[in-house]
Amino acid sequence: MKKSEKQVKEQIKRWLDKHECFHCVYNPWLGKAGMPDRYLQIRGYPPIWLEAKREGKDPTPIQRQVHMDLRRAGCVVGIVRSKEDVIELLDFHNIKLFKKGEENNGTK
Repeated sequence: MKKSEKQVKEQIKRWLDKHECFHCVYNPWLGKAGMPDRYLQIRGYPPIWLEAKREGKDPTPIQRQVHMDLRRAGCVVGIVRSKEDVIELLDFHNIKLFKKGEENNGTK
């Protein structure tokens, strides 16, 4: 059975909660249509935006445009369908994410 988008978002949130980072849900009432679902900031790295989608679903045209705008501004943007997709995105961009309590000394 395929996970719903809500289940994908919850899985990613639970996984991020176990790591040393700031993350929050983007609130569409505060700004622009098409913004990704979750903002993620890890010390020493560019802003990261995660667009959660269930299997078989793709971003809308407005979302694709916003993703391109964010990338041009220096952000990392990824379409994710699982925590494994988040790990792959971070690895691709050489972004290290430490579990809470791991020694990182505030460095990359």
